Formats: sequence, structure tokens, C-alpha cells
Amino acid sequence: MAMHYTNLKTSSAGSKPMLETIESIIYEALPDATVFVANPDNDGKHFEALVISPSFQTMTLVKQHQVVMNALKSALETQVHALALKTFTPEKWNEKKHLYNVNLEETTNDKQRRKCKRPNRKRN
Repeated sequence: MAMHYTNLKTSSAGSKPMLETIESIIYEALPDATVFVANPDNDGKHFEALVISPSFQTMTLVKQHQVVMNALKSALETQVHALALKTFTPEKWNEKKHLYNVNLEETTNDKQRRKCKRPNRKRN
């Protein structure tokens, strides 16, 4: 089944408290980021996030993850069981975004809504 990531900053979707919390914490730590968050199991405990930020350009992949995870530490300790995280510089995202089927769709109020689907993958 394909993963549907939602960018809540531009989404007109209904309220998703934990998704919004995760996204807002990441935006506080990285205001220049584009963030997509998903709850693949719809259980409110297992989340996936894609974070694209120019700030990552001078950081190693480990440092990118540390920046995001340190910002989310308090939320993760009490409310989230797991967060699968993917971080990208804008250049790396441009190379890899085709793997996530990112689309911009017009909404009825002319704002852009961003959705991202992860390709199907087999789990062993």
C-alpha cells in the first residue's frame, strides 16, 4: 500500500493533533524546511516524516537526523512509539523525489496542497 504524506502547513485536511504537533516542532527547529508527516498505521503511535531543508547542506546525514530528533525528543518520549525519518537537502530531494511521487494539487481555495506517496515496498 502506498504511503500518503501530508504537508499540514498547506493542507486543508481536518485536524490531526499528533501530526500537527510533529510538524510544528520540526518547523520550530527548521523554519526553512518543507515537512511531510504520515501516520501509516492510523494508530497515532507510528509516524513517518520527510524533512527537506537548505540548513542540511552543511550537515552529515547523522547530524540532520539529530537536529530533527532532538527537537522532537519530548513528544517522542511520551506520545510517539516510533518515527521513521528521512531528511534531504533540496538538491538531494530533487534527485530522490520521484521515488515518493510528490504532487502539488490545487485545492478549492487556490492554496497548494502537497501530498507525497512512498513507493510500495515488501516487508520481511
